[in-house]
Amino acid sequence: MEPIRETQATLVDLLDRVLEKGLVIQADLIVSVAGIPLIGVNLRAAIAGMETMVKYGLMSDWDEAIRAREGGRKQRQAPALEPAEEILASMLGSKHCVKGIYKTWRPGRIFLTNERLILYQKAFDEVVFHSSVGQIEGLALVNDENSLDITGEEVRIVLCSGELVRIRAENAPELIESIESVAHDMGHSLGGEVIGTFLPRESSFLVHGEELLCESKMWHLARPQGSPGLIEQLWRPGNLYLTGGRLIWVSSFESRKCLEVESERIMGVTLEQRRPSGLSREQQVLDLVFQNGDGKEVASFAGTDEKVQQWHGVLEMVSRGELPEALDREMESCPACGGRDHAERLLGQGCSSCGWVSPRAASREAGPQKA
Repeated sequence: MEPIRETQATLVDLLDRVLEKGLVIQADLIVSVAGIPLIGVNLRAAIAGMETMVKYGLMSDWDEAIRAREGGRKQRQAPALEPAEEILASMLGSKHCVKGIYKTWRPGRIFLTNERLILYQKAFDEVVFHSSVGQIEGLALVNDENSLDITGEEVRIVLCSGELVRIRAENAPELIESIESVAHDMGHSLGGEVIGTFLPRESSFLVHGEELLCESKMWHLARPQGSPGLIEQLWRPGNLYLTGGRLIWVSSFESRKCLEVESERIMGVTLEQRRPSGLSREQQVLDLVFQNGDGKEVASFAGTDEKVQQWHGVLEMVSRGELPEALDREMESCPACGGRDHAERLLGQGCSSCGWVSPRAASREAGPQKA
């Protein structure tokens, strides 16, 4: 066969030729230096589309194995179950995953069986999270307000190992009810103290005798820790606290104080309707003006309109030298009935709706056990 040179051929023609007809490369090369052969290369290669390869009996076993594996993966709509396991509930959801400094919500589908709680990613055939219902010590429905745009419900779970699991579900109340039903059928009691686990840990920065007057989740416009001045400021989630003498903002990501202003340095506060970066709508932003050395500095905060207005009134009083009365503390959900109440009241006195009492309060009321 004589080779034919086609000067008008394009890359598309070459690819069409390779995929349809195939290309066979045979080469024998010898590399020599100063007339002395040093390296020998014997090359035999066939390049073609898989349809052509299979037609000539090449790679047919590989082709069948790959197609069978991919077909089985596409047919699988749920994770592999134990012989006695059956799916009782299924819904879309996600789990909060932390690896080093990286934190993200991994989406998937939640499956509750008569034995386990599972989050499964069909696209990667991966079980993101699974736990036996018998290993769940307690769970609660919590309104996550660490969002500038929406307020979402989270199912927060404490495992017997002490691990804290945060899950968002398409229907969070239904998921909690289903988990409680499975636990009841297994004879397992979900009596763990979930509420206190998620309260802000203000004890790490309060000094002895200092009273906490106000607190809530608020976003703060700040630069990441250790970043140079050229880095743009970002909205970061955290908790804002007011004590008898200080205003403190604690980052949720770093769990440390990122802003601390003594009450006497607060000069004024303003409300402005503007669009925080990353959001498609305008909302109220709180600008706090305080004295910093010989000049002034502004700290910006954002959150729900109700909380922004509440903080505006409180900080106006502080700027005038008045001490506001302690405002309502964070609300939490009762792990038994889901009713909302003040977290301190739930932990100290129990739920007024269903009578649930935290294990800590119950042990305090029982008193020390006599030997």
